[in-house]
Amino acid sequence: MDPEILAGAIDVALDSVLVEPGASTEFTLANRGGGALTLAGATLEGLDARVEIAPNPVPPGVEARVRVTPTGDVPDGLRAMLCLASDDPTSPRTEVQVERLGVQPPLGEPAPDFTLPDLDGVPHTLSDTVGSPVLLVYFATW
Repeated sequence: MDPEILAGAIDVALDSVLVEPGASTEFTLANRGGGALTLAGATLEGLDARVEIAPNPVPPGVEARVRVTPTGDVPDGLRAMLCLASDDPTSPRTEVQVERLGVQPPLGEPAPDFTLPDLDGVPHTLSDTVGSPVLLVYFATW
């Protein structure tokens, strides 16, 4: 992106955003161009939500905050698409995947119970190890 060109140039540093019911999620986008970047609108297909962008227009070299706030249900397995329309001459339409944040226990809370087989196929259940340290090692072979 050439800052000598007096036009805005949108730069979104991520491919997906994780949302959860009842909470706002924020991410940033940067204007890497030499002129102001105006975001003409944002559409979110597959999720009822409010999208706020500030500041707008985005001055050269400045980052703007994009806030996504679900206004309705956030279904399990959500895969929605956020489309940002701007006056960037090389990228007037930018898309960001929106997904539901997975369920996870808060820090300091017990892990959910699960059963996994070992390398010999023998199943082991987490609740059977109460009072003992547990080390999980994840690996894959291709």
